[in-house]
Amino acid sequence: MSTLSIPQSLLPGDDRALKLHVYRSQAERTLKSQIDITQPLFSFLLEGEKQVHFQAETVRCSTDRALIFSSGHCLMTERAAQNGHYASLLFFFSESSVAALREKHPTLFAHRPGGIQAGFILEQDAFIRPLIGSLLQLETQPAIADALLPLKFEELMVYLAHRYPADFPAFVAGLDRGGAEGLLRRVVEHNIHSNLTLEELAFLCHMSQSTFKRKFELVYGAPPIRWFHERRMRRAAHLLEHQGRKATEIYEELGYRNLSSFVQAFKKEFGVTPGNFGRIATLCEPAAIQAHG
Repeated sequence: MSTLSIPQSLLPGDDRALKLHVYRSQAERTLKSQIDITQPLFSFLLEGEKQVHFQAETVRCSTDRALIFSSGHCLMTERAAQNGHYASLLFFFSESSVAALREKHPTLFAHRPGGIQAGFILEQDAFIRPLIGSLLQLETQPAIADALLPLKFEELMVYLAHRYPADFPAFVAGLDRGGAEGLLRRVVEHNIHSNLTLEELAFLCHMSQSTFKRKFELVYGAPPIRWFHERRMRRAAHLLEHQGRKATEIYEELGYRNLSSFVQAFKKEFGVTPGNFGRIATLCEPAAIQAHG
């Protein structure tokens, strides 16, 4: 899977602090991409749907919501609308633009410690929708865009600070990513039950696959494949025994692409199929299951 760097891939040579771009695609198939975001941006979805895997969060977005991306890596899946079209208005801004805004509105954007976030979700409400319309007009009129975009950026940011007073100022204040080890832990622990590959997990950690494997074993004391397998099996045993779930209901949420691979992995771990597990299991540990076998 190739990596798309934005805004460079979309607007080569454009180093302005504030800039607009309407990204359109007519591909009818679902498109999954590795994205390297080098400049933070607003993404206002106009047509279609998207799903984004951040380092510690997975979000889904349709045309009634928008996303703000900070700089960093993410995995993005884009799905076209029923007419086969996908479109998103991208409004790029710089960290220096944010710093100037916080200096101008120190009370509104006072630092408020919050959770680590690589993205922020907002509703396309009655205030945001007309603003998107005005940005679309500016995207086609570059001669006046440079003069008006700073005003639009301030208008948007001030509104969001009032609309989401508990969360947005903390997001704007910046992210404390906690170093490489902290980033690895967040990516891993958020995606225990996802079906992301090791290559994709390494990408979210800003590492090569070999570096990711080496650092993973240093942090968790086991190779990643075995570590993920053990925790997924532990979760599977709990769901089957204590919640009465069926294999057909849980294999996808545990990160398995098909039922047969889940059944095979489960039987190898516990010595019985998921269907037989609930009838003989009293504990979730493999040794206890083997004792009953």
